[in-house]
Amino acid sequence: MQSAQPSPPASRADLLHPLGVTSYHFTYCYDHPLQCIANRYTCEQTSESSSAGKKSYTILLAGGISFNEPTYLPVIKELFRLSNHPSSRTHIHSIWNLERPDHGDSGVMNEKTLREHYRSEVRSLEYAQAIRTFLEKDFLSFTERKNLVGLGHSGGCGSIMQALELAGYTPKDKPPFFSFIFAELPLVSYDAQKFFMMLWKAIERSNLRRPSNWDSKQSAMNWMMTHFPWQTLHPDVLRIVEETYFRPDPVYPHRITTKTAIEQETMNYLSDMSHLSALSYLRTILHVIPTYVVLGSKKDIWPPPIYEMMEKNVQQDLASYAAVKMVPGVGHYYPLTHPAQFSAEIFSILNGSQTGVRSKM
Repeated sequence: MQSAQPSPPASRADLLHPLGVTSYHFTYCYDHPLQCIANRYTCEQTSESSSAGKKSYTILLAGGISFNEPTYLPVIKELFRLSNHPSSRTHIHSIWNLERPDHGDSGVMNEKTLREHYRSEVRSLEYAQAIRTFLEKDFLSFTERKNLVGLGHSGGCGSIMQALELAGYTPKDKPPFFSFIFAELPLVSYDAQKFFMMLWKAIERSNLRRPSNWDSKQSAMNWMMTHFPWQTLHPDVLRIVEETYFRPDPVYPHRITTKTAIEQETMNYLSDMSHLSALSYLRTILHVIPTYVVLGSKKDIWPPPIYEMMEKNVQQDLASYAAVKMVPGVGHYYPLTHPAQFSAEIFSILNGSQTGVRSKM
């Protein structure tokens, strides 16, 4: 287990270097109007000469439950670094990362609406609607829309698919995405409902025992470093957590709390099961949008029956995926425990070396 050591505060510029970021705020509505923050990342070290002759991609990243938008910065940085390497055949034009409406800075912005209207449930459809609205607005340039890759982790994968389903996209339409790359998505449908409820009840009990405030960031990090999954995260990711996850507690002066309220995080897990429609929808568009799946070999989060269902479903659809990769020695939080290795896997897909390769589970 890694030990949390005191570190000097990092400035926003330190955390971002060598990236540039532009933030866009927009309002959308599925049940009640919410604010979304979409961050557009570019690399300040990219030049015209380094991108000349390469195939250009833009990535839309949708992260998993419990992790604020900045948590994926180490992955974003590494993807740009690989893109700028002289041997790369791929140029990453930009990476967009959309924050969940009740996570991080978006959660702070939406605090009043969440308290008044989302005290018992935050459906996965709320995040999906944010993605749908983003795609329908004019944030993306013509170049960015040309080869847009949907990159999802965990629940973010289902939300990308739900966004298309909400928009009424069918295989007869021109796809808004060039391809999908989905990491650790739960490839199950409604027959997994009772097993998810068992897991989510356990999460609810666990979260009720979590502290909600601390006297300092260091105290907060000391607690996190003794609890899963934070204790497994890469040091670069933990630095991001330390500098971006907390805010002054509005109730208890001189103490800090998390930007993502514990009850909101819990409600993301105790969802209405709408995300379980994603697999059946994905099967209708697999022949239109090339879909790559990256899974870890460690069975470290879902109940055993869910892993059994996932294996069966992957085998059933194996021929329809562009590629399925099982990565040994990593688990559900692969992008955050091994960001450089994960980025290399993603970049190998973009760079063409994974095309047509399938490995059985």
